[in-house]
Order: sequence, then C-alpha cells, then structure tokens
Amino acid sequence: MGRISTLIVIVLSAALLWSCSKSGKAPSHEAACKHIIPIICDSAPTPAEKTQCKTEFTEKLAEFTADCAQEIKSKNISPSCIMKAKTMADLEGCEAQAKTKGKKGSGGSAKAKTAEAIDNLDKLYKGAVIYFTSPRVNREGGLIPCQFPDGGAAGGLTPAPGPDGKHPCCGIADADGDRRCDSNPNVWADHAWPVLSFQMTDQHYYAYAVESSGTLGDAKITISAYGDLDCDGVWSTFQKIGFADEGSSRVECSVKGSSAFYVDEELE
Repeated sequence: MGRISTLIVIVLSAALLWSCSKSGKAPSHEAACKHIIPIICDSAPTPAEKTQCKTEFTEKLAEFTADCAQEIKSKNISPSCIMKAKTMADLEGCEAQAKTKGKKGSGGSAKAKTAEAIDNLDKLYKGAVIYFTSPRVNREGGLIPCQFPDGGAAGGLTPAPGPDGKHPCCGIADADGDRRCDSNPNVWADHAWPVLSFQMTDQHYYAYAVESSGTLGDAKITISAYGDLDCDGVWSTFQKIGFADEGSSRVECSVKGSSAFYVDEELE
C-alpha cells in the first residue's frame, strides 16, 4: 500500500500504546478504536493520503477494531479519554495520565512502594556492618582480614531475571501476575543473604543485590534494590554504599560513619 501504509503502521503503532485514565462511564473499547481512525488519518500530510488512509481502514475495519480493542484492554486504556481526543496531542495527554495511574496501581502509590526498598537497604547495610566488624578466623585459627559479605556471581541479583531480561517481579518470579515477586525462601539460600540473615518472606516489588570488594581499609560494599513497578521495562535503582574506615586493621575493623545513598528513576 506504499507510503501511506508505512505512515499508518507507524502512527497506529504509537496510538495503540497510548493510554489514559478518566472518570465517568466509559464507552466500549470498539467505539474508542473507531474514534482513533480519523485522528490517525487527519495526521497524514496530504489530502490524498488522508483519503487513502480512511479507505484502507474502512476495508479492514473489523480486523482493526478487534485487534485495537484487545490492545486497549491489555494496556488498560480508558475508552473515555480516547473518545474525548481530537488530535494526536490529545492522545499524548491520555498517555501521560495513564502512566500516572499505572504507577499508583493496586495496593498504594509508587512512592509508598519505594519504602520497601529503602527499609530493606537499611536492614542489609546494618547486617553488612555487623559482618564487617565481627572478628572471624580461618580453620588454622588465624584472623581473617575484615571484609564485607560476598554477593556472588553478578552481584547475586535475587530473584534473578528470566531469559527475556524482564524484571523478575514482572515475569519469571511472578506466578500470579500481580506485578510482585512471589515469596520463595529457596532463592535466598545462597550468595550473601544467609550471612546477612536476610530473606523476603512476603510478596515484594524489588530484587536485591550485594556487591563487595577489598579488605581492611580498602573494603567497599554496594547494596542495591531494583524495581519496575509498572513493568514497562525501565528499572528503578536504589543503592546504599558502604566504605571501610582507612584505619581498619586485622585487630580492629570499622566502617565510615555514614553510607552513601543513590537513587535513579525512583518511581519506576
């Protein structure tokens, strides 16, 4: 169908990903899909292409409407918002509203859910400090240089993501599809978790990792929590970073007074 078909595919693909949230009685998903068609076609650059666009949609109306309705349902698109849209810019406004609604989700706002990550990083950091400052000996009775717990391969991200690369709480570790990782004591049985006396006994939103390096005064630990609350593929990062005191020795180990805290994409 030439240039106009390419335009339709590009614009339609974007339109189907747009979503919105409005109150009030919603029209049907099918009606909303039919309302999208003139908005798409009116964005064509020439009158001839506008006409051709509408003709092609008319010929495939049933197929398009069925696919579009399914897409709207799967993306939680609000038909009411789409029905009020008159331009592509209006649909973009719906997208922004929907993303805000998606981040609130069920069970509280995204901001409230971040408390899980912050609280657990604090617990893990305290456990790491206890581990670092507690004397330990090897089998021969010699003092082991003070060091932070070993996080294991790849930082021991727990639960681990699946082969598709999705956040575990959006895929492989979420059997019931509620965008939370299921409780699974087995995944906390290795890496640094046992020595830190840490495991998630309830469903949770974040995956955790521990990475450490060095001994004595050069020791460092990074404790991370990664989330994807709306499962859009963009991960949030919370990190607490601890450093050994430069004066740490085999006799006495200590950490610096406060840890560094890093946050990126907080509400993702």
